[in-house]
Amino acid sequence: MPQGGVALLRVSGAPAGTTARAETDMGYTPVFFELDGDLCAYLPARYMLDPGEFSVTVYWGEEVQTLAFTVTDAGFETQTFSVPVEEEMDMSAANAEFEAATRPVKDSADPELYWDGSFAAPLAERPLRVSSSFGYTRIINGNASRHGGVDFAAAFDTPVYAPARGRVLYSGFLTLTGHTICIEHGFGLKTWYYHMNARSVEAGTMVEAGAQIGLVGSTGYSNGSHLHFAATVYGAFVNPMQWFSPELLEQVVYLE
Repeated sequence: MPQGGVALLRVSGAPAGTTARAETDMGYTPVFFELDGDLCAYLPARYMLDPGEFSVTVYWGEEVQTLAFTVTDAGFETQTFSVPVEEEMDMSAANAEFEAATRPVKDSADPELYWDGSFAAPLAERPLRVSSSFGYTRIINGNASRHGGVDFAAAFDTPVYAPARGRVLYSGFLTLTGHTICIEHGFGLKTWYYHMNARSVEAGTMVEAGAQIGLVGSTGYSNGSHLHFAATVYGAFVNPMQWFSPELLEQVVYLE
């Protein structure tokens, strides 16, 4: 699978009460949840993971199975631009604030899968205008970083919608990302929304697919009106565009 891709590990036929665990050299520890009598866990290829050969060993009951995975180069491009930053803006403090607010959220997971099928787009505009793709190496004001989401260019106050059913884990304002929302969709899969002009849902709210959650803006560390849309599996950033595809659910590795 490519950098930023996701597979689903699914243990079938295990006796009731069986638990599963996994070990991998992919820099991520899969966590298993029960789904329709099976034990399931997301396996993300983190977007910062170098291409190469990797393995995952799954243990359940008396069973052990080792799987080989190839992570391929996703062909990320490089983008260079400048963003005006106010002299008094302390980026180290902004990053620390962001980490303190989001790390506990990233490390959590709901044991229920809230969504089914594929995700809808978070904006109603067609076609969606991608101003910065997932995985870009972005050189901003001389500092290099890899883009962990997708930027959709849109006019100020364009409605932002939940792409799938989920529970709002975070809704607040952060210096780095402005008006920010995080939605948990189950099993640790989360979507993130940055730089909005306003938020219309609070933490703890269950939202359905298509529910309005905010308005597009340019708050925080931003150089124009857009929605930064991201997805994580626990703390691993993955390509959010793959969740729009019904083929995602076919990327399942069965263990029996």
